Amino acid sequence: MRGLPLGAGADHPAGDGGCVGGRKDGGGHAIGQEPGGCLHPPRAVIADPETLRTLPPRAFACGLAEAVKHGAIADAEHFTWISQSADRLLGVDADVMTELVARSVEIKAEGRFA
Repeated sequence: MRGLPLGAGADHPAGDGGCVGGRKDGGGHAIGQEPGGCLHPPRAVIADPETLRTLPPRAFACGLAEAVKHGAIADAEHFTWISQSADRLLGVDADVMTELVARSVEIKAEGRFA
C-alpha cells in the first residue's frame, strides 16, 4: 500500500493517534513488533463524533484519557478546556466532542505528542 494517498478514520475521543501518525510498514523482529520501518501519514483523518456514542464505556473512557494526556503534555490551554468541559464531554455533546477530537488530531499532527 506504500505510496497510495489513503485517509484514516478516528475511532475514539482522542482522534485515534494511530490514524494521525500513519501506518507503519516494516517487518517483525525478535526485539518487538515492527521496530523499524516507515510511517506513512494519511492525507486526511475523518472523525464523526456521533460514532463515539456507540463505544463501550471502557473504550470511551480510554479515549478521553488519551485526550487528557495530550493536553497535559502538549497544550495547557487544551488541558484547561477539557477540565472546564468535563460534564459536556461525559455527556458526549457533539459540538464539544468535535472540538476535542479536532484538537487532539492537531496535536498529533504537529508532532507535539509522540
